[in-house]
Amino acid sequence: DEIASAVIGAVRDFAGHLHKNILEITPSPETRGNTVISSLRERLLAISSGTLTDPNDVASLMTDNMSVTSLAAMHLQQVLEIGLEVSEMSWQRHIALKDKEKIRFPLGTIVRHKKYGFRGIVVAWDPTPSVDVTRWDGLQDIQNPMEKPFYHVVPDQNDCVKAFGGERSFRCVIDDNLELCPSDQSIIDVPNLDTDEWTLNTEEGPGAQLEWRYDPPDVLKFKYAESLGPDEDSIVSAIEFIKREFASLHLASRDGGLAQSHPLYS
Repeated sequence: DEIASAVIGAVRDFAGHLHKNILEITPSPETRGNTVISSLRERLLAISSGTLTDPNDVASLMTDNMSVTSLAAMHLQQVLEIGLEVSEMSWQRHIALKDKEKIRFPLGTIVRHKKYGFRGIVVAWDPTPSVDVTRWDGLQDIQNPMEKPFYHVVPDQNDCVKAFGGERSFRCVIDDNLELCPSDQSIIDVPNLDTDEWTLNTEEGPGAQLEWRYDPPDVLKFKYAESLGPDEDSIVSAIEFIKREFASLHLASRDGGLAQSHPLYS
C-alpha cells in the first residue's frame, strides 16, 4: 500500500505539472477553447485532483472498497492513455504535413464521384492506399492507383440508392475519381455523419461564391494538419510539450534517474 500510495501521488503530481504548463503555453481563452486543449486540460486536472474522469469516481471507489493498488493502477492507466493519444496525434500530424501537398480535398469538402455521381463529405484521407486496389471497380483506366491519394467519403444516401441500389455508410475513393461538388448541389443527406462533431459551414467564399463545407472536429484538424486558426502555434506547442514530457519520463524511468532528472521532482 505504501508503494501504491507513492505511485498515486507521483501520477497526480505529474498530471498537475502538465496541466500547469499547458496553461502557461496557451494563455488566451481562444486557445484554451480548442477542444483538443480543453479535453487534455480537463483530464489532467481530474487526475491531479484525484477525481479521475468522473467527479463521482472517487466516492464510488471508496464505497466499493477498492484497494490502493487498484486505484494506483487506474491512475497509471489514465495518464498513460493521455501519453499514447498525444503521441499518436503528433505522429499522424507529422505524416500529414509531409503528404499534404498531394491532397486536393481537405477534410469537410463536399465532393462528387465523377463516374458514379454520388456526393459525399471527405472525413479522412490516405496519401496512398493501405491495401491492393488494382482490381477495384472504377480504377481500371487509372494509371498507378497504388501511388494516388484515397479519400474516406461519407456519401449521400439517396445518391447511393441510385448508384448502387442500396445505402452505403462509407466509400473509399481515389483522387482521380473525385471532383468538387457544385455549390447548387451541396445540400446532401448524410445520416452517418456525426453533426455534433462536424458542423456545416455556409459562409461565402472568394468573390461571394457559395462554398459550403463541413468543419471537422479540432482533433481531426490537428491530426490531418488542417488550419487551427491564429492560435495554431500555441496549440501545437502544448501538444509537443506533453509529448516531450512523457518521453523524458520514460527515459528517466528506464535509466533509473527519475528522482534526479525529471522536472516532476525538481
